[in-house]
Amino acid sequence: MLVESGEDTDVFVAFDSVMSNLTGVRAAEVANPMGQGEQDPIGYQLPQFLQDIVGNTYIFHLKLTEFNFSGNHKSFTVARIFDPNDRIPGLSFAPHVSQQNLYVYMTPYLPRY
Repeated sequence: MLVESGEDTDVFVAFDSVMSNLTGVRAAEVANPMGQGEQDPIGYQLPQFLQDIVGNTYIFHLKLTEFNFSGNHKSFTVARIFDPNDRIPGLSFAPHVSQQNLYVYMTPYLPRY
């Protein structure tokens, strides 16, 4: 998903288990929502479960490695997504030297073309 922060945008990759917790829908159920070319992409409407998350603010638990701090890196892996009203649990493991955990507030948005 694209996330905007001021004038910057970044890509956040959330795999099926993380996104299905947020949307209630598994990736296999929406693998090709456009029906393999049956709809015109210009007139395509996002499924309601995606419309429901756009513009809302969530807390993303990011998995960070040294790769995430390289110069042109613009994508991050989401380990878990929390509602801003949720209580974030403390870490239940010792941090690994090469991996950091970060909690950030993010708001997914739709790019304008």
